[in-house]
Amino acid sequence: MENKDYQVSEEEAARYRARGYNEDMLPKTREKRNMGTKNYFTLWMGSVHNIPNYTAVGGFLFLGLSPINVMLALILSAFVVALFMTMNGRAGSKYGIPFAIHLRSVYGDVGAKLPGFLRGCVAAIAWFGLQNYTGSLALLVLIGKIWPEFLT
Repeated sequence: MENKDYQVSEEEAARYRARGYNEDMLPKTREKRNMGTKNYFTLWMGSVHNIPNYTAVGGFLFLGLSPINVMLALILSAFVVALFMTMNGRAGSKYGIPFAIHLRSVYGDVGAKLPGFLRGCVAAIAWFGLQNYTGSLALLVLIGKIWPEFLT
């Protein structure tokens, strides 16, 4: 299998800059792609280990599922998450392009705005809002254990 390094010439880069692209949007050379195994592992672990997932585990145990079933479900779901993250990042790792440019290559300049906006809404508003809410509830419980009058 041929290992090509997709690069943009200076003339092409100047044309892209004239169309509104900045250096962050241009393809990265193989030398500038510096994510290693440790980076991919920590990215994957960050998507698996978080307060809502821990809350879901507690909920499954509370509903009566056995710890073995819960662990099997967690392992399976972690691999599914890793699979989708790998599929989503394939164009970026192969061609050195960010997600926004990948969207533009599929949907065009105008069509890429909707999926980009939806990605931002789901990630920024829904998911991080859920993370903040569950984190604040956890802090509320901790403060309530230390200072019971705080909860009344």
